[in-house]
Amino acid sequence: MSTRYHRMAPWTRLPSSEGVAAIPNPARESTLAETTGEVPASPTVPFPPEFERRLAEISLWERQRLGQDLHDDLGQHLTGIAFMCKAQEKKLRESGIEDPAMAKITEVVNEALAKIRDLSRGLLPCVPEAGDLISSLEKWAATARERYRVSCSLECEQSFPRLNALATTHLYYIARECVVNAIKHGKAHAARICLLNSDRSGILNVEDDGMGLPKEKVADAGVGLHIMRSRAEVIGGTLSFQPNLPRGTIVTCKFPIDE
Repeated sequence: MSTRYHRMAPWTRLPSSEGVAAIPNPARESTLAETTGEVPASPTVPFPPEFERRLAEISLWERQRLGQDLHDDLGQHLTGIAFMCKAQEKKLRESGIEDPAMAKITEVVNEALAKIRDLSRGLLPCVPEAGDLISSLEKWAATARERYRVSCSLECEQSFPRLNALATTHLYYIARECVVNAIKHGKAHAARICLLNSDRSGILNVEDDGMGLPKEKVADAGVGLHIMRSRAEVIGGTLSFQPNLPRGTIVTCKFPIDE
């Protein structure tokens, strides 16, 4: 049996604007391994900012599509099933038949419907209006107060501008992660979200009265902190942490504002 060799460059470039990083070509590396026994080392080439921004936009679009499908398709099917179960339960009761199993089925379907709604809200925090960060954070603050029984407020300067959908989504999730971390890990009883506008830059501050964030925790960041930093970088921003005296933490995300 003869071996077929592929004439390919060891690296294939993504079809985009110039300067896009090269990605490995597994077929070429496999052929080189067969002939020489060696596989060339894959150089680490950072993707350009524009590529990462475009990737984030596609990710946002996919999240919105998935959230809409869950709400509009699966959610409506479950709503229909719940109505049918309720009607059947009522019919049995009018016939003098008590069926605990039917009541349980209705309860489970309603629980599934509630979970679908929660998932779709999480995937679609900033729709239907792109850039509505203030409204989205106000709703999240209300949710935090009700869900965690803590004080959570939003303060915003009147001059704070309307942002694009990408910045809105990432800032929303940074703020939400900060509040949840403060409550779960810092045992905070209060959190305050602030939106400021300064010299063509926006500032998101999240302050809490928890136990604080140890320096070693910031240096050796966990998954949550890594994700928050990545979100800030995608929108061209920076993330920093400092003590909130006398106790607690202040997380600051500074980001550029498009004119």
